[in-house]
Amino acid sequence: EPEVVRLTLLSSHYRQPLDWTESSLHQNKVLLDKLYKILRDVPPQKNNEESIPDEVMAHLCDDLNTPALLAELNKIIKSDIEPQKKSNLLKNIGNLTGMLQIDVNEWFMTDTKNQDVDSDYIDALMIERQKARTDKNFTRADEIRDELNTLKIAIEDTPDGPKWTYVG
Repeated sequence: EPEVVRLTLLSSHYRQPLDWTESSLHQNKVLLDKLYKILRDVPPQKNNEESIPDEVMAHLCDDLNTPALLAELNKIIKSDIEPQKKSNLLKNIGNLTGMLQIDVNEWFMTDTKNQDVDSDYIDALMIERQKARTDKNFTRADEIRDELNTLKIAIEDTPDGPKWTYVG
């Protein structure tokens, strides 16, 4: 994905050699997954007025120190900031760095684009699983979860309903 490449490029200071390995690409994909999960769970407000933290701007003004900026981003992820504020901050930092520009649902679907995953079939299973849970048929719900696990699909039950991601 282009954002994984962008984040990998930002992870090294422009005056230092670039660490371009499968491991660094994977690590940055995991970080973007975390960021997009936060945005999926609490979407940023449309009239987002959160300012970019002074620490983030200070790192950019310090010889474009993007590795320090990413360290600050990780601090924000792990902080106990109110979820809406955190989501707004991350989106603003993403806008500044050219990240987090893809629709959240599309981001989690990108892993399936190059796989033999039938998203319509998975959606149908998710609906069936939700109905089984509503009907308190937990045996059938567990069978569907197991089937999705064999397809390398992870299910996350959220207050807004179940969400699935490809974990292959």
